[in-house]
Amino acid sequence: MRLTTKLIGFLNRIWDKTPDQFLALRLNYTLAPGMTWEVSDGFLTTTVPTMPGANLSVDLSQYTLAGLAAFLSAQTGYAVSDLYTAGNFSPSALVLVDGAGDPAQSDGDHLYGFSSLTWAYLDAIAAELNTAQQQIVAIPSEMSVATADGEWLDLLGSYYAVPRAVGESDAQYAPRMIAVVLQARSNNIAIGQAITAAIGQPATVVDAVEYGATTPLYDSLITFDGAHDYSASAEPIYNLFDVTTGYDLLGGGDPTAFLLIVAGIVESMRAAGTFLRSLLLSGSVLSDAFAGPADATSGMSAAVIIGDALASPADTSSPMPVSFGATPDAFTPPGDGTDDLEVSYTTKFNGAVTYGGSRPYASGYRVDQSISGVPTGTLTPL
Repeated sequence: MRLTTKLIGFLNRIWDKTPDQFLALRLNYTLAPGMTWEVSDGFLTTTVPTMPGANLSVDLSQYTLAGLAAFLSAQTGYAVSDLYTAGNFSPSALVLVDGAGDPAQSDGDHLYGFSSLTWAYLDAIAAELNTAQQQIVAIPSEMSVATADGEWLDLLGSYYAVPRAVGESDAQYAPRMIAVVLQARSNNIAIGQAITAAIGQPATVVDAVEYGATTPLYDSLITFDGAHDYSASAEPIYNLFDVTTGYDLLGGGDPTAFLLIVAGIVESMRAAGTFLRSLLLSGSVLSDAFAGPADATSGMSAAVIIGDALASPADTSSPMPVSFGATPDAFTPPGDGTDDLEVSYTTKFNGAVTYGGSRPYASGYRVDQSISGVPTGTLTPL
């Protein structure tokens, strides 16, 4: 290629700059005069002035010399001879030396190749430089999500932690990447909206209230001397939150995989220093429905026939229909009522109870009370 020749020119005189060329093949066109050819930058082009349809443009990187000769010979009107086959070796067609020729001129049908290792090395360097030159021109567009494509778009996605989904096209991936980057996050509402958008199920995120161990512990290690504050309060633990999301029992797939997907969304959306405490699946209600019993109704008819024993005259008889109307009944299905009894009390050190030994001040005792809420006065160890 032309850049190869330019790189050869930069070598000092200690280098052998000759291509050690050899006759690769001879090319002619038999259907019309005036065909010319040119090898440049890895392409062989032919021009037939009187027959434009016979013109060729061949990418040499796709063929060996033998393959190129077979391709050219298969084209109407083209003839290849004196193909280089030394030692049954067929190098790449890229060894053709850049040049042009006219078969009507002396040796104008000769296409030469190079065998110099220096040329082979610099030709590979030239190919990489040509590729780099093309990519440098394209780099500005590949630096923007809106215009990047292929592996460049994947690279940008790795910067924003938004990988391409399986089978996702550039036209789908780029807008999704922008939407994910600009999406609100870190707060409860944003996390819930992200889960709903991803799985199509309603989701709520609420801050969790959790407390540490209460103090004091009455284990005789501290005395009632006023040095300690005996208020049994616990310090809250902050920055925890709970997620509740719907789950389709019929089409939700594996629950474990579903939980991993939701947890991954939460992890990508939560603020630093906040943590998911629990993840609850809900929103799926199992219900059964039945029709209540109903009394069937049916009509009843009776016919009365009046007759006598006389043969003549004969009395005609006619039926008399009698029908009864429907006798439905209606009832309300029985329902179970629920009654809750909740008893709670607070013990204060206010002098109402003395340390007389009648009531032990230790955990693990049950206080029995009646339905009216009056203590029975018994303390039963658990």
